[in-house]
Amino acid sequence: MALKIDDPRLVNAGWSYIAAGPTTPEFWGVLDASVDDRQPSVLIAHSTDSGTTVQITSIAKPVPAGGVLIRFAWIGMGTGD
Repeated sequence: MALKIDDPRLVNAGWSYIAAGPTTPEFWGVLDASVDDRQPSVLIAHSTDSGTTVQITSIAKPVPAGGVLIRFAWIGMGTGD
C-alpha cells in the first residue's frame, strides 16, 4: 500500500520511520527531508484506521535552517527528547 501525504510544509520529503501499533489498524510515521532538501520541521503521521484518515503534527527542529536532526525520541511523559 502506498500512502501519499500532501502537505505544504514538506518539500521532497520522505518517510524516515514508520511503525505499526499498538492496535492492529494503527500506524505512526515520521516524514523528514530527502537527501537534497532540508526541512525546517519533521511531520508525525498517525492513523488509527489503516491510513483511511491520517492526522499530521508538525514539530519544529531545534536546529537552524532545517539542518540535520540527529535523534528524536518520545519519553514517558509524552515530551520529546
